[in-house]
Amino acid sequence: MTSPPSVKRPLLLGHRGARRYAPENTLAAFELALEHGCDGFELDVRLTADSQPLICHDPKLFGLTVEENAFELVRARAALKGASLCRLPDVLSRLANRAFLDIELKVPGLEEITIAALRQTPPQRGYFVSSNVPEVLARLPEKVRSAYERFQLCPGCGRIYWEGTHYERLRRLLEVSAQPDAQDH
Repeated sequence: MTSPPSVKRPLLLGHRGARRYAPENTLAAFELALEHGCDGFELDVRLTADSQPLICHDPKLFGLTVEENAFELVRARAALKGASLCRLPDVLSRLANRAFLDIELKVPGLEEITIAALRQTPPQRGYFVSSNVPEVLARLPEKVRSAYERFQLCPGCGRIYWEGTHYERLRRLLEVSAQPDAQDH
């Protein structure tokens, strides 16, 4: 009797956590994504006026422009609305040991902060850093060379991915389509 072939499956990531069941980009949404069986999640990072890496998708949050306000002010406004905000180090300290992370940098200026946070608390299940902002993409390779990290550019969509601690494991799990129009990450 032969053993069954190993089953390959895609990496399952909750987009901004389990955002249908909890507020997106919150620790609650990230925890719920893991409880629902995801391997990890995608999260968005913006920079506050006091250089804090806030987990947030949109440039405005609860009527405040994120880049023009200090983290504590944005957090206080969110609390008035019953929301709980977090920063990249908060996510890493709580979930780096059990979640694969897709960290999307939404604005320039986060490159060094992100590298420092990942060095301090490296995700144990792997990660990559991506961005759709050309200025961020232009800065990342320089930061990476100085940090001895590796990046990979996707020719299909132009996003750059940071190869995380278990990238080879991720590569074995993913079945990457060779089709030239496969651009969905």
